[in-house]
Amino acid sequence: MLTIAVEGKTDRSVVENLLRSAGVEDFNVIVADGHLHPKVSLRRLANLNITPPSIVVYDQDSGSVGDAVEPNKVSLDAIFCPAIPSIEAWLFADSAAFFEVLGEKAEAFQGRLPLPEQLPYPKFLKSTMLRDARDYHRLLQTIDVRKASARSPSLKFFLQSARRLSGLAPMDVDTPDFKTGQMTREVLRNLISEVYPSSKPLFRSASGAIVTAEQMMQEITDGTDLGREYASDILRVARDLLSRQAQKHHSGPPSE
Repeated sequence: MLTIAVEGKTDRSVVENLLRSAGVEDFNVIVADGHLHPKVSLRRLANLNITPPSIVVYDQDSGSVGDAVEPNKVSLDAIFCPAIPSIEAWLFADSAAFFEVLGEKAEAFQGRLPLPEQLPYPKFLKSTMLRDARDYHRLLQTIDVRKASARSPSLKFFLQSARRLSGLAPMDVDTPDFKTGQMTREVLRNLISEVYPSSKPLFRSASGAIVTAEQMMQEITDGTDLGREYASDILRVARDLLSRQAQKHHSGPPSE
């Protein structure tokens, strides 16, 4: 049986509902009642006495999935899945479900709801928008995990890890229904989120500035000139590479 260790009771309810929505049924959730970040909670992790297959879910204020701690560095045979910036952010990963459940209560967020991993205060957002237990439980039942995973790399990593450890095939993830500019930002953010560590230099701008993966993530999200320069360069490189590959394998008659 798959064992999931989480930090608190709210985390438990979120994880249980999302796992079942993702087709994972045979699991046990352990509540640690405290922080589980492996860099600061080694003793608490050791006291959990969890056995494989197992996953440790912990809040990670910043960075990316690529910053997840490797098991061999903490002497624990488990997959570490960061919830970025906290597990409450996963509640808002499916924006369609959010607006459907909350209706008029969420009008102020129409067109303004950030990507889940860019929410500044997801715990506060949960406490204010989902103070009604009926809204909270209805949202958990309404979230489409395929859409939510497309908007939250950390949620996708967790659910895919749980399915793999449960002997299930990878889950298909929906392509986000964004406008072109939004889609480009989302694709780039997902690519950058895979860079480990997030402090790794990612780009040298035309002015000579060195930008880390974490910094570029924010530049892309904010739509700054630097973010647009990076997006333009990476798309141009991809275009030229794909064009060369296509020409190399072109089997048609040579042009005159």
